[in-house]
Amino acid sequence: MDTFKCTPLEISGTSYEMQLLSPSQLLQHPQLQSICSVINDAYITHFQSLVPASGATRVKHPSELVSELHPSGACCVIFALQSTGRDVESYSESFPVAFAAIKPYQVEFEHFAIGERVTTDTETELKPERHEDGAQLDWELTAVAVHQDKSYAKKGLVTRCIVELERYVCSAVSSSFGGKSTKGVDNVGRTSEVVIWVRTIQEMNGTYWARKGYKASAVYHCSKGVLGAFDDFHLITLVKRLAI
Repeated sequence: MDTFKCTPLEISGTSYEMQLLSPSQLLQHPQLQSICSVINDAYITHFQSLVPASGATRVKHPSELVSELHPSGACCVIFALQSTGRDVESYSESFPVAFAAIKPYQVEFEHFAIGERVTTDTETELKPERHEDGAQLDWELTAVAVHQDKSYAKKGLVTRCIVELERYVCSAVSSSFGGKSTKGVDNVGRTSEVVIWVRTIQEMNGTYWARKGYKASAVYHCSKGVLGAFDDFHLITLVKRLAI
């Protein structure tokens, strides 16, 4: 199957393959169902301390995952490779162990209507940008997950997916500008900058994204019972600006 990019990886003695896919390629991928299982398992495991795990899924149907992405979006999947035996260069099968997707950022007010905003920062999730030539500047990371087998933890697999997607959108925007200068502006004076957004639950993932250079833009307090939560929690929007 054709991919945007296919990169072999060797991490701690284990062979992996990283694939960068378009939404249409993801839809046709023979392991789409397994990819959804990785996402759902991570979702249930990660959030079971906050919301009831029974019946909770992040992706109800494989096509739902694909439909989340705009045609210009992309996803990155890392597969663990299993050797056939003696020939270490040949592999009998692979299975997904990490996933992340990126899509054009759109404000979805219903996400914030359930909580009370408790921050007022200079950044705002309410003003995504698009240049007059149609270049998409604001993007959102979504469905970030790693296989719940502990052997895949702390390997930096998800980080590799995120970095690959950040590079992808920076390259796409740079190409649409037709070139850039070393001072952060393109060849007709427009700012060469991509904005990456993340929306998550602060108590679960806020520290994780902060370590990756994402800064809080808005925080909303949600009371116990909202989304079935056992206790109060905070929805947080984070942002990272990347010069291209």
